[in-house]
Amino acid sequence: MQSISLDAAEAMTGISRRTLWRRVADGELTSTGKDARNRAVLALEGLQGWMQGYTGLVFSAQDLHRLCQADAGDAQAQVDMGAWLYTSPRAVPRVENSQPASQPASQPASQPCIGCT
Repeated sequence: MQSISLDAAEAMTGISRRTLWRRVADGELTSTGKDARNRAVLALEGLQGWMQGYTGLVFSAQDLHRLCQADAGDAQAQVDMGAWLYTSPRAVPRVENSQPASQPASQPASQPCIGCT
């Protein structure tokens, strides 16, 4: 079973450590103990959907293996994952503007300058 550290899970899902631990307590995620570096680790299997939702990327089996290597401290795997994440298109939440682009946003009322003459 492939696992990644809690820190990596937090970075790859956008979910806080506290929420990840709650999901372990609820049985949604599996903690696989500690890794060789004495870090708490979670089973990658339960994180894949959240990782895809957060990054907008589909992770192949090879990508997941490389992620595990990077998380374990493999410098080349870290470079590879960083480059892949940096160059891949990301899902960006769409922010709706409440005003049409043709209308400028209203400016706040000017306030008197205190101490101005």
